[in-house]
Amino acid sequence: MPSLRLNTFADGAERSWRSPFERSVVDVRRDDPLARQLEHFGAVIRGEATPPVRARDGLAKLRVTEAIAAAACSGETVEVAAARSGGRVEFIESSTTLQGGR
Repeated sequence: MPSLRLNTFADGAERSWRSPFERSVVDVRRDDPLARQLEHFGAVIRGEATPPVRARDGLAKLRVTEAIAAAACSGETVEVAAARSGGRVEFIESSTTLQGGR
């Protein structure tokens, strides 16, 4: 488990190898990440929270991930198309080339 110790320069201090750090520890919840994810998912379903990403963005990332896996397994080029929608890049059908290797 990471210690989450944070070393920073004091405000206004010279940022050099000769300047000492201020040390602190980042306070985080050390709960099971999967349990927290499922808790948040339930809150989204109940309308109590918003999802961290749009479904369309998740689908785009899934398509790219599947294309990478297919290219890695086959050693062949797999294409995924990129289309712009509202300033965001969305991946559809085929056009971006992912080259597999062995």
